[in-house]
Amino acid sequence: MFGKGKPDKEEWLREAERAYERVFGQRDKVRESTRFPTFTELEEEAVQEGNQLARWLLEGKISSETESSDFHREECDCPRCGRACKRKREELKVRDLRSRPGSVSFKRYEYYCVSCRKSFFPGGPQVETQG
Repeated sequence: MFGKGKPDKEEWLREAERAYERVFGQRDKVRESTRFPTFTELEEEAVQEGNQLARWLLEGKISSETESSDFHREECDCPRCGRACKRKREELKVRDLRSRPGSVSFKRYEYYCVSCRKSFFPGGPQVETQG
């Protein structure tokens, strides 16, 4: 999903409808079963679907922020020392961050600061990392 910019509303509604069908489409299976799922099982299913939708929204938002920002620049300032840094590579690198709903993927250019000897990935929304 990432890398496409802002997803349109219809795309979101289709994704939400698929989640709805995965949860409520299970009714026929429940009727065929001899036992009804426990509250904990129902909760886990609902949370998993909600998390999937949250990840979809996060990836779409990050992608649209990246496209609307000054993201494709050749140089940027190091967040530590402020010196100008060049891209480490010309291709985008996939980044995965842990978030409350699970892993979220997005693409960023990687830059390298010669002074600090550190790589970094600027642009788009600021994200706190756990370390």
